Amino acid sequence: MEKLAAYQSYLALPYPKVILRRGVSIGTPDETCLLVMYVDCSSQKAMFAALEKMMQEFTKIVRNGKYIVLVDDAYLPKGNVPISISLGSFFATYNIVYWGMTGLRQAEELQYTLFFASRVYYMTSPLTHGPVFEWNRGLLRNTTFEIYGQAVNAFPYTHSQGGGQFRGIDMSIFENVMERIGCLLQVLVVGKTEDTDSDIEQIMNRLHQMRLDVMLTRRDVKEGTLPVVYIPDFTYYCLVAPRYTQIDLTRSLLRPFSSDVWWFIVSCGVGIHLAKEVSKYDTAVRAFVRRLNLTAKPFLSFYRISFAIICFVLFESYLAKVTSYFLTYRFLPDAKTLDEFYATGIPIRLEHGSDRFLQFLEPRARDLIVARGVSSAECDEFSRACAHLDSFARASYVINENIDVDPVTGRKQSYIVPEMIANYNYLSYCFARGSTLTDLVAVYLQRMYETGLMRLYQRQYEQYLLPNNYAHVVAESSLQFAHLMSLWICVSVGWGLSVSVFAMELVLSWLVRMSRKGRTFRKVHRVIKKRGWHKQEGHS
Repeated sequence: MEKLAAYQSYLALPYPKVILRRGVSIGTPDETCLLVMYVDCSSQKAMFAALEKMMQEFTKIVRNGKYIVLVDDAYLPKGNVPISISLGSFFATYNIVYWGMTGLRQAEELQYTLFFASRVYYMTSPLTHGPVFEWNRGLLRNTTFEIYGQAVNAFPYTHSQGGGQFRGIDMSIFENVMERIGCLLQVLVVGKTEDTDSDIEQIMNRLHQMRLDVMLTRRDVKEGTLPVVYIPDFTYYCLVAPRYTQIDLTRSLLRPFSSDVWWFIVSCGVGIHLAKEVSKYDTAVRAFVRRLNLTAKPFLSFYRISFAIICFVLFESYLAKVTSYFLTYRFLPDAKTLDEFYATGIPIRLEHGSDRFLQFLEPRARDLIVARGVSSAECDEFSRACAHLDSFARASYVINENIDVDPVTGRKQSYIVPEMIANYNYLSYCFARGSTLTDLVAVYLQRMYETGLMRLYQRQYEQYLLPNNYAHVVAESSLQFAHLMSLWICVSVGWGLSVSVFAMELVLSWLVRMSRKGRTFRKVHRVIKKRGWHKQEGHS
């Protein structure tokens, strides 16, 4: 290298320089390394054999070093495009993006190729470090071409919720990037099937085979399989639970008063009733009351007025409170924490392929979810039969926009448990192997965060995540008996209390009659005994 004047600029670069013997593996260089290698291009077989031996220790996709490939000068005149394409295809297999080919003795320029799903570009550049080995390597000035991407329905990143064209935060990001680099974005919307593993495999294969350039929807990509750009945003996952319409009647009827007030009312009622019953008979208590002169007219009027006022206040307070609780708290309350939800025993819907998501949860939460897990075929999302795992953004949108308010309960049939199940900040955009778009998107993405453009994209969707508590729902059907649930409850409670009081009066009347009959029987028995005793004395 020292003898070749054309490479003095490369020797002066602050990179580690190691000279390896021919046919020896170079390991897995990182992005700080500059590698210069000679490749025999006399035949494609010899070229690939030498390269495969050098890169036999490459086992996963990493950010790689920069490569200068030296070939015999005979293969360079007039641009030997087949050799550049073969080298580019081979390097893309190992995700080597920054490489250039030049002559062994008469180095005049660097030749390389840019691989895109739509076409391949043959490029030449002076013997300098940039732009061949810089982030804007794939930026083609005054050239417009198509970038092929794929996306899945994942609100709010890429979706078609509410109709209209495919859109979302990630779509806005890539449309902005494509506008800056002068490309046209073509999107393949990937449909979801029951076989999640097969769907993921097909998405990955399209990128491995470079049939598509990028996966537009941010995903959790296994490290070392594809080049990725990580997104510094948190994504929250939650439990979406069903609301049951079971009425908590007992608690709603008793909730207006505390237990102390209820015991006071019961005690006073029992005491007043016993006093009234005792006052009917000639007992010591009745004599004591008369001695105190408490039954005089002024005292009696005062007692009645006080009793009426206390009863009025209690009745009105109870009715006001019970009406409020029937409107708000007559149903079982929603779970506020994950522990409260787990205590309900509601089954949790687990989709096929959710094992990878569950692996990242803490062991206790994972065990509790798996213990309550049911197959996705047993119940649907947002149904009353089970809960399910979902992203907070998508669940909020679906509940606020697509789930109707139940006309009977006046509430949504699903809700989000406030305590999140997990949050992740390692979602990323993944690209085809050897794609020069990786660093382009990474740089423009950083600029979007610095200028606040990302916050603008996110705020466009925050309105869908806010609960619409004041929505007026117009029922399309006529008034039905089921809509009068509150009326039936009040009528049933009134009838129930009336029947209960009537039954208590019947029982009390029966007890009084039985008591009187008992006393009459005892008097008759005593009279008969006395008469019998007198007759015995007469005979004697």
